[in-house]
Amino acid sequence: MKSTSNGATYVLALKKIRGLGPERIIQLLKYFPDPDVLRSIPVREVANRLGPGTSKKMAGRISIELSAFWGDAEQAVKDHLQRKVLPIPIVDRQYPPLLRLISDPPPIIFASGNVSILSETESVAVVGTRRPTELGTDMAHQIAFRLASERYMVVSGLAKGIDTAAHLGALEASGKTIAVLGTPLDDIYPRENQLLAEHIAKSGALVSELAFGTPPSRTTFIRRDRIQSGLAIAVFAIQTGLTGGTMHTVTFAKRQGRLLFCPKPPAIEVMCRQNAGILRLLRSGRALKLGTEYHSLFRKLTEQHERLKSMARKSEFNFVSYKNGQLPGRGCRQLDDFIT
Repeated sequence: MKSTSNGATYVLALKKIRGLGPERIIQLLKYFPDPDVLRSIPVREVANRLGPGTSKKMAGRISIELSAFWGDAEQAVKDHLQRKVLPIPIVDRQYPPLLRLISDPPPIIFASGNVSILSETESVAVVGTRRPTELGTDMAHQIAFRLASERYMVVSGLAKGIDTAAHLGALEASGKTIAVLGTPLDDIYPRENQLLAEHIAKSGALVSELAFGTPPSRTTFIRRDRIQSGLAIAVFAIQTGLTGGTMHTVTFAKRQGRLLFCPKPPAIEVMCRQNAGILRLLRSGRALKLGTEYHSLFRKLTEQHERLKSMARKSEFNFVSYKNGQLPGRGCRQLDDFIT
């Protein structure tokens, strides 16, 4: 596995520093892409770049703790690589370009399997309840199969129910699928999908923002939902109640400017609680109705893909350039100047 190991070590060391959340870590990476520069730059400059609320004391602590945590972070990168899990920092060219577009991208993700597919942008998310009806399960499988047959990657969450059906539909179409986990990749959940995860990794990929040893929680699963929609140009919500993980993904999708599609529930299941959320989304106009006319669907997906692909090209990480160790007020260098 090829990896920008120094970049991954840098991000993991920053994540260990108390008071540095994802947003501030990404700010530091933009202004100080080289950790040696961060260590040597005047404390006041670090504080200024991190903005209001950053004291000089905290800024000074960043440089000291970065060095203190470097060894542990380096070992963590080695541990992941030894188990064929690739740490991909946001400054790495292998980082998913669509995920960079969201307002709160993870500073680093961990991936296994065919990680090269993460740079592709023709992907859609197929999500839904863990307790679907039989018709809902069939629908998820059929939709994922059709999308994968048209060479769209299918993103889902490896959960029971709709997610499992979506992954299986994509695989049965000989397509690619990405499973986004709310747990580290050394802790596959649910356990009964371990074999499915291994099957996915043969042609697709497993992704998590959690390093080995990070305890999962309700929050990590909610945070996972933003990655599912962030990796996709559109989200297909198949069945969901009025609350739950699927509705989190729906909210993230709308916030991220992703298309949202829902199938109209069959008449025999209109009153099922598994379709309550779908009916609300369709009636409110938040979701587009997915019918049997796929020509119109694929036209919308093509237009959306071109729009997001163009945005991804234009929003490549720009880094402030350095000359003789000085921070200029203006001037940028492209991401490619800093990644290996």
